[in-house]
Amino acid sequence: METFSLPFWGEFRVSLVLFDKVKNAKEIKQLAMKGDINAALIKPEMISDCFKIFGLDKSDEHLLVAEIHKVDEGTLSTLCSRIQGENIPLSRLKEFTDVGLIKKVYKVTDEELNVGTLLEAAVGRMASKEFVTF
Repeated sequence: METFSLPFWGEFRVSLVLFDKVKNAKEIKQLAMKGDINAALIKPEMISDCFKIFGLDKSDEHLLVAEIHKVDEGTLSTLCSRIQGENIPLSRLKEFTDVGLIKKVYKVTDEELNVGTLLEAAVGRMASKEFVTF
C-alpha cells in the first residue's frame, strides 16, 4: 500500500494498492455492490475510462484499489486482506495500462509527447474538458 498526501486537502490522504492474479474478483464486486467497500475498485486496463466504466468484472485479474481518507483513518488493510491476489508495487501499474487507449481517448498526438508526458497531456485534458473541445 502506498499513501500520498493531497496538497490542497490538508488532513486527507489517498492510499493505493495494486493487485495482480486476483482470484476472487466476483466476491469483491459483490461486496462493492452491497456497499461494504469504502474505496474505488479500478480496472487498471481501463484507467482511461475509469469515470465511465466503474468497478471490475468478475473475471478481472488486475485490480487497483484507491481510498481517500483522513490521516490514520484508512480502511484498506481490512479490504486488502479479503482480496485473493498478489499485492504488487504501484510502480508496475504501467504494465497493465493501455497506453494506446489513453492516447486515443484523450486525443494525444506524438508531437505533444515530444514536449511533455502522457500523464501531463491526459491530466490537462481532464482539467480543461469543461472549457475546451479537443
